[in-house]
Amino acid sequence: HAIGRKQAKPKQQVALAQKAQALLDQIKASSSHSNTTAIANAWTYNTVLHAWCNCQNLDRAQALLDEMESGAGPAPTTSSYTTLMNGWAKARGDPVTNAEHVQALFDRHVQHYQTSGQRPDCRPNHVAYATLIHAWTKTRTVSAAYKAEGLLQQMYVEFQKDEEADSNSKNKLGADRIIPNTQLITSVMDCWQKSGAPEAGQRAESLLQWMIVRSQEQSNPHVAAMMRPNAHSFSAVIAAWARTRQAGKAARARKVLTLMSQMHAKGQIVSPPNTYCYTNVLNSCAYCIQEDDEKKASLAIAVQTYKELLNHADPTVQPTDVTFSTFLTALRNLLPSDDKRTSAVRTVFEAAQERGQVSHVVVQKLQSVLPKKDYEELIPSSCREETTGHVLADQIPAEWKRNVV
Repeated sequence: HAIGRKQAKPKQQVALAQKAQALLDQIKASSSHSNTTAIANAWTYNTVLHAWCNCQNLDRAQALLDEMESGAGPAPTTSSYTTLMNGWAKARGDPVTNAEHVQALFDRHVQHYQTSGQRPDCRPNHVAYATLIHAWTKTRTVSAAYKAEGLLQQMYVEFQKDEEADSNSKNKLGADRIIPNTQLITSVMDCWQKSGAPEAGQRAESLLQWMIVRSQEQSNPHVAAMMRPNAHSFSAVIAAWARTRQAGKAARARKVLTLMSQMHAKGQIVSPPNTYCYTNVLNSCAYCIQEDDEKKASLAIAVQTYKELLNHADPTVQPTDVTFSTFLTALRNLLPSDDKRTSAVRTVFEAAQERGQVSHVVVQKLQSVLPKKDYEELIPSSCREETTGHVLADQIPAEWKRNVV
């Protein structure tokens, strides 16, 4: 088991994989003699396959899987496929090419399961689906988001089959059940968020609503808990709205935040909105469509959201330097350059100072939004580059940045 360990350095990983392969070859050679008890089983093959994946020699890992599929070795298990899939998902190089390799392996996995008597130890499981979705997410493409959502629906069909099998049988599937859990559904939302699709916010929010309905209709409380949205789920949807260019996106992001608060208050979800959720709503406001009505509505939402976070009773839900920087961006983009904006910006900066959240990012944003005179009044000359006025990060007073993470 130690042979496949990830902690080793690259050269050590290669040496470990070579040693593992040599041991496997030795076991295979000795197993041909009737007086030996050594057998190269699936666990042995999977350990060596894992070692080759650790050192990114995916061709050698693939050769082992080919051997297992051909019948020359033990029959491949779910772990055989998911290990190599994970190797490709984490491989260097073009993310699209890597995702295509993972997809091809997943398809082979499904085919082998269906043509080999549907052995339970070879059934595509949660890890297989999650690895494939992760690989497609890394491509940051619209087509990947649709593929990920299709995989989720495919998994849900398998889940429904398991539900029916459980209800009709005394032998429950238990751990072998395929359940589209919170983490996996959220990863599909994240895929939409990173896709750049105009419809990303709507698709992610639709998945959230689907998730809520599916979890609430579950009679099994354990399964319901596994499918219930968490803070990451809501954050992914808010972030998806923040990244779109659709009109009304700030209102939609704020609506998701409000839904999260309401569900938490009713005890329907465990986590209340966190700082990341609030900050992403501010981000959706900061980069709204530049039309007067849209800017006015977004400004109102930004101010409301900022004040809620600033006055939040929970000490773990407080504005960070990213929050202050994002709100300064919103003020810059949503207000005309006048004394009113200058006054608001100064007030926000003073709040960041008071809370020890003045990072170099906050000061950079301050410089971009304030008149030079006001900027130089707030930032000591010792913190500024003489010619450009840019902040010297290491010169920001320690008291100002004491809580910056």
